[in-house]
Amino acid sequence: MRLKTLLKDVDTEEIRGKADIKMDSITTDSRKVPKNRLFVALKGTDSDGHQYISDAVRAGAKAIVYQNEIFGANQGFIDTTLIRVSDTRKALAVLSSNFYGNSHRKIVLVGITGTNGKTTTCELTYQLLNKLNKKTGLISTVSAKFSNAVIDTGYHVTTPDALDLHRILNDMYKSGCEYVIVETTSHGLDQHRTWGLTFDVGVVTNITPEHLDYHKTFRNYLETKAKIFGQSKKVLLNKHDPALIKLLELIPANLDYKIIDYTKLKFPKKFMERFPGQYNLENASLAHAIVYELTGLDTTSYLSGLDSVKGRMEHVKTGRNFDVIVDFAHDASSLEKVLKVAKKLTKKNLIVVFGCAGLRDRLKRPKMGGLAVKLADKVVITAEDPRTEVLKDIIKEIEAGAIKADGKKDKDYFIIEDRQSAINFAVNNLAKEGDFVLITGKGHEKSMCFGTTEFPWSDQEAVKKALES
Repeated sequence: MRLKTLLKDVDTEEIRGKADIKMDSITTDSRKVPKNRLFVALKGTDSDGHQYISDAVRAGAKAIVYQNEIFGANQGFIDTTLIRVSDTRKALAVLSSNFYGNSHRKIVLVGITGTNGKTTTCELTYQLLNKLNKKTGLISTVSAKFSNAVIDTGYHVTTPDALDLHRILNDMYKSGCEYVIVETTSHGLDQHRTWGLTFDVGVVTNITPEHLDYHKTFRNYLETKAKIFGQSKKVLLNKHDPALIKLLELIPANLDYKIIDYTKLKFPKKFMERFPGQYNLENASLAHAIVYELTGLDTTSYLSGLDSVKGRMEHVKTGRNFDVIVDFAHDASSLEKVLKVAKKLTKKNLIVVFGCAGLRDRLKRPKMGGLAVKLADKVVITAEDPRTEVLKDIIKEIEAGAIKADGKKDKDYFIIEDRQSAINFAVNNLAKEGDFVLITGKGHEKSMCFGTTEFPWSDQEAVKKALES
């Protein structure tokens, strides 16, 4: 593709060099710049791609997109076209769209954001559309899937970066997808990964405090989530979202929206057994409403046939006389909800194993420690992606909440830093007949981060190992 074609609709401020040159691909990694590749310099939280422009040029980049002035831009870059833009992240989204033929404009898009329930709502919508024989693609936390293909979308990233997102959308379009559902995170919205996409239906499941390590204030977080309004033709909101009133204040005057109330939908008993808890009814009612908006068809009769979602209240077969459930709950709001549901399902004692991620909102740690002690009979505090933080310090902050809730160490709560050992202890030492073991925080995830390294990990596999030990 010619560079001038790639640059269509990109907000360029200055172009130095030739624009009518061939570009074979786009990259944001200065280490992956073969001949005829366009390098886009992105400024991240930990590093700045502008620092690697010289490396990219030496590696063979024929064009550079940047937003900061380059020192000595007229020296050493004689054979490289330099394109200055106001925002390289927005530029990357437009460039990626152009490179992949703007395929997203040829399919019906659904964007789903929110603090909790995004993945489940995406998955249920995907299943309902498929039951109507609508060829549908799904890009979610768990995976991207379409036409019997399943693509791993990464370790801890929900919304892929713009380049990967448009590549996947193009693959889905070429495979014949009519509809694509995109799980849209606050990070994805803030970093313009979905910039340029227009959602036929945008959805907000709910908003509670989360990711404040990144957004700093709840107001910033709320306004970031609300960016989906500007990318949607129509929006569906959850009547039972605690932030509903605040969201309504942010909706543009000319935007069509509906407020969905789960109590208006009659759920089959089989569905409620498979998806326990009010929050799942809220998720399902949104999925039902999305499909109705897109097709005009009522899919209530299909609800009882929906499959459970990996890592969401997922039963792990044990062959024992107690239950083990793996769930993704990783903030105070979702932990409270899942503990309350689990308590109702527990015949005897509720045992919870959980931790808190490093380099994430520290304020939630004592809250989660307190909630766990109040709502569960036994608590095992352990590791969950400590990253570069000291694990003992994270656990100490969780423990502070447990102590404040009158929890007694080695009686009400236990501290076992190694997650496998913690699960072993819960399953082999604490759990008795009729008990319910709830393991939260990882859900579907396939890795755990220590330092800056992602190590293979699965809570489901850890349970199996515990049962064999």
